[in-house]
Amino acid sequence: MPDGSRQQKENDMTDPISNDDYALWADGTCATIGEVRSGHYTHMSDDYEIISWTDTARLIEIDAVDP
Repeated sequence: MPDGSRQQKENDMTDPISNDDYALWADGTCATIGEVRSGHYTHMSDDYEIISWTDTARLIEIDAVDP
């Protein structure tokens, strides 16, 4: 039986998109990828821009975070 923490590390290495990254839809709706993956945005399309959580300038530009 594989170790759960080892499996999570392997998943993290193969999935470059972090739960802390942001999804931005054309209508201006914004959410974290974690919220999207949790099913909170199933009513929205899967056509969104992914913005890295490290791209502070872009996140400020779209009002996702405070300056």
